[in-house]
Amino acid sequence: ARVGLIQSPAYFEDDFHRYLVEGQALSNGVDPYLTSPEEFGDSILFSKVQIPQELRKSLYIHSLQAGYSWMPAIYPPLVIYWFSFSDSLQELGFFSLALEILILSLCYLLLPPAKRWVLLLWFLHPLVLVEGYLNRHYDLLIGLCLLFTLCSKIKGWSRIAGIALGFAVHLK
Repeated sequence: ARVGLIQSPAYFEDDFHRYLVEGQALSNGVDPYLTSPEEFGDSILFSKVQIPQELRKSLYIHSLQAGYSWMPAIYPPLVIYWFSFSDSLQELGFFSLALEILILSLCYLLLPPAKRWVLLLWFLHPLVLVEGYLNRHYDLLIGLCLLFTLCSKIKGWSRIAGIALGFAVHLK
């Protein structure tokens, strides 16, 4: 289901337009907290930034469709850095899926065998599928950090749990 939803268009949200524009702005040395998606979109059409022509067109279209495109970055720096790893919505989705599988695998190893079934609740929960993969909200990462916090705490790793909780707070 996740792979199928990664390939589908995001029907209910337009946040991912801003994700891609702000991530690429950061990747190309433009401060997304000083430059709005609209300004970045206008500047990449005619600038000397080393962006391939197809990506320029795509980013310009995303900059026009971003919600509140006149406003500079609204997401925390760590999240914008995460957005900068991808050039497209599908890449961002597959990157999210890989990260989710990694964290769920770590949680599987941390939990006692009798409690591992709880991870199925995360994996099958419709809210995770809809918000994380259909609507493309990055809040999936916050939930994964909280899940890892709980698993680390069950294992007795209080410091690791604290670090994971700190990541969750920082991501929001």
